[in-house]
Amino acid sequence: MIIAYIDPGTGSMLISATIAMVSVGFFMLKGFIYRKFSIGGDKGEVLDPSRKFGLVFYSEGRQYWNVFKPLLEECSSRGLETTYFTSDKSDPGLTEEIKGMEAIYIGTGREAYFNLNRLNADLVVMTTPGLDVLEIKRSSNVKHYCKISHATGSINSYKAFSVDYFDSVMIGGEGDKHVIRELEELRNLPNKKIEIIGNTYLDVSRKELAQRKTETNFFKDKRPTILISPTWGDHAFSENTDIKS
Repeated sequence: MIIAYIDPGTGSMLISATIAMVSVGFFMLKGFIYRKFSIGGDKGEVLDPSRKFGLVFYSEGRQYWNVFKPLLEECSSRGLETTYFTSDKSDPGLTEEIKGMEAIYIGTGREAYFNLNRLNADLVVMTTPGLDVLEIKRSSNVKHYCKISHATGSINSYKAFSVDYFDSVMIGGEGDKHVIRELEELRNLPNKKIEIIGNTYLDVSRKELAQRKTETNFFKDKRPTILISPTWGDHAFSENTDIKS
């Protein structure tokens, strides 16, 4: 009869090593499955990391097209060449004809992040907050990152560190500028360049409204007017009621 004895220290090391090997194997298999079946993101064009881009705009989806459109048109009027990346196959920007603009669908989720995280460019402008905090990391080959506001609300509603690691921000008003400067001081961050530009998508909305025929009705009996503020996404008020805009 053979009796084997393993001291507690060695046994603990063997158990830890076994767990580590099983974990490595699991994540390798998971990564293979994700790549094989494109789980976690829809594949778009895989960018050549050696290709150098100049001015890049990245959009998460078609709902942000009116944020970027005025900027792209202004760049075109100044003779600047631009590249528009999007993670939405239905993005109007993919079919919009703007002189000097190249539009590319780069996939969704991890497929898009893979492209962005190894991007080679001079300047990247995006609405997406949380650079170097969430999935989108600073590429060592990008010289400058700029965050542009896409809503009339304050950045006070953003999560922590949402704009901290951008080199510059384009915001709607003075209020956000004071908030950013206060956070930079509290967190000992270098002052980023701040430009107050308003909200670009409102410029698009104003042009669209000017082309519509509208009617204004006033209640003679001075009935109260109820203002319903729209909410976001699939859970929006208008999406879950019979009220149509």
